[in-house]
Amino acid sequence: EGLGSLKVARKHWTFVFMESKNYAPRIRKRFAITRQVIEKQGFKTKSIFFTGAPAAEVLKMLSFSSWLSYYLALLGKKNPSATPWVDYFKKRLA
Repeated sequence: EGLGSLKVARKHWTFVFMESKNYAPRIRKRFAITRQVIEKQGFKTKSIFFTGAPAAEVLKMLSFSSWLSYYLALLGKKNPSATPWVDYFKKRLA
């Protein structure tokens, strides 16, 4: 419901779906419906398909998302190793 208020973001954001044939049919259906909802609100979407054994796919997805985060931080001129919110939680839990 919150996407409706992000009018400026529609020009800049792309939702990335990490997909697999190993997902259960119900999960694949949920992805398709979620994509429709996002696109109907004016956002772009992109699917990245991963293949292989389920454990290998998980590792590929983790690696891909980590590198994507790193790259986006560099593009945004942010320090990719800084984790102020993680540091905050650790300090509060100590």
